[in-house]
Amino acid sequence: MTVDRPAQSDISSQPFYRTWVGKGVLVFLVGALVLFFNLAGYRTFSSHEGFAVVPAQEMLESGNFVVPYYAGIPRLKKPPLVYWVLSTSATLFGDLNEWTARLPQAIAAILLAGLIFHWGTRWYGRNVGLAAALVQLTAVYVLDFGRKAEIDMTLCLLTTTALYLVATSDPQASYKQSFGRITAIFAVLSLTWLAKFHYGPVMVIAPTVVFFLIQKRFGDFLKMLNPVGILFAAAAIFIWPYLVLQRLPGAWDVWESETVGRAVGELGSEPFWYYGPHMITSMLPWSLFAVAAWPSSWKKAWKEKDPNERFLWIWFLVQLAIMTSQANKHKHYLMSLLPLLSLMAGTQIVRVEAYLPQVARFFSRWRAILFGVIAIGAAGGTFYLIDHKWPWMHSTAIYLGLTLASGFLTSLWFSHRGKMPASLSALAVMGLVCYLIANAQIIPGRDHRAAAARFANEIRRELGPQSEILTYKTGEWHPFVFYLGSEVQRVENPESIADYLREDEQTNMLAFESDLSEIGNVANYESVRKRTWTAEEAAPKHSPLVWIRLRGASDPVNQLAQVSDP
Repeated sequence: MTVDRPAQSDISSQPFYRTWVGKGVLVFLVGALVLFFNLAGYRTFSSHEGFAVVPAQEMLESGNFVVPYYAGIPRLKKPPLVYWVLSTSATLFGDLNEWTARLPQAIAAILLAGLIFHWGTRWYGRNVGLAAALVQLTAVYVLDFGRKAEIDMTLCLLTTTALYLVATSDPQASYKQSFGRITAIFAVLSLTWLAKFHYGPVMVIAPTVVFFLIQKRFGDFLKMLNPVGILFAAAAIFIWPYLVLQRLPGAWDVWESETVGRAVGELGSEPFWYYGPHMITSMLPWSLFAVAAWPSSWKKAWKEKDPNERFLWIWFLVQLAIMTSQANKHKHYLMSLLPLLSLMAGTQIVRVEAYLPQVARFFSRWRAILFGVIAIGAAGGTFYLIDHKWPWMHSTAIYLGLTLASGFLTSLWFSHRGKMPASLSALAVMGLVCYLIANAQIIPGRDHRAAAARFANEIRRELGPQSEILTYKTGEWHPFVFYLGSEVQRVENPESIADYLREDEQTNMLAFESDLSEIGNVANYESVRKRTWTAEEAAPKHSPLVWIRLRGASDPVNQLAQVSDP
């Protein structure tokens, strides 16, 4: 699609914010704000973030970057890229914390939006490129996974990059001309394997093969016989597993469970329609724009045989079919296909301008008043829900309610006067302010893990950095292990406690209060402190944590110590 460029005199006479450069800067500044605002403080690490940060922490402490450990126990469910990324970030910035752990994913989200901007501009023009970038930066799933210390956003960037290189390849290019591009595709696929085993390569290779077959680009299969690229792939697939298996032969069973077992439902299953609702919610607030683009895109792809639109639909349908066929499902598996919805939504957003006069005429005086009453009611309802459920956020509920009411009323006022661009700007500003309030106050106020993290920090400060601490039956689901810092050893059953106490007659342990009776069967202990929380924070969702000191084998009578409040 050819893009019309305005004359130089027209560009120089426009205010900066109306130029293409100005609009692009504004879009990416908004993206940087929503991704980086309170990145470290909006909540403590979630359980899935703990899966990443604890092994990365132990890699930095031990210098062992081959076998990841979680509190002294090997964690082999995922390949090592996420731990390497977090370790690198911590090394560059001097520490592993919420900021340095989440920073790489926020950067990946910005880079992905830049790729979508370039892709949209190349295929549809600058208007669509800019709109698609805005969608990519502000969709719900990006604001969720782009602010987590997990690998999913980086993986999404990698798979999208590989698919871009495929989609924009020249079918007329020779083997020599395509060599660099094919090598790059293999290199990216190698990184996706190190991020989440077969998931990334399958999500790229499957739609690519189907696209080449439908487009009868059989010569492109020969171009894939790239020795350098194949060497990259072989290195990624074989070197790390080989090194791990040399130390832990049982790792193969774990990998088989995580790949084959997950596919056939050994780790749980969901209904076939699982991804439909999640696709809509993940793309909010742009879901309707993406769906609205489907009819015209489908027509171009299959009736007009547009190869670009056809590639997007093959990407969408093949990946969705693969994910739906798997018994074990999770919403983050969807991420590999969501960037194409940003492109589709971008094509529809640029058409909105033609409908704005009709929308303005809809908001007659009485309709504007009616919607104003509804807006005030919605703002009041939001205040009531927050204030009722989390009373310690009373002031936050007021600010949020006032922001919603003033934003909607201002937008309606502009709409009634026919100033639709100003009306949309008012809604955008309202949404941004609400988002900032949520990340500054609401999400931190609902953090039910904050008390446990604070408790773990207190214990570490009192015991010092070199004291070993045991944790009992914490599994990998509670990230307070990270906040205990170094010298943490996880034990998961009473027999392990007994074995440990044969070598050390006394040690500190952090356990759940509900497990104390089980611990008392194999060891004497005395309570030191029980974790509490204030009325100004969310209550935990599990039994209270207790700091105890183990003191050798339990007596036959098994008289348990009593846990006292501080």
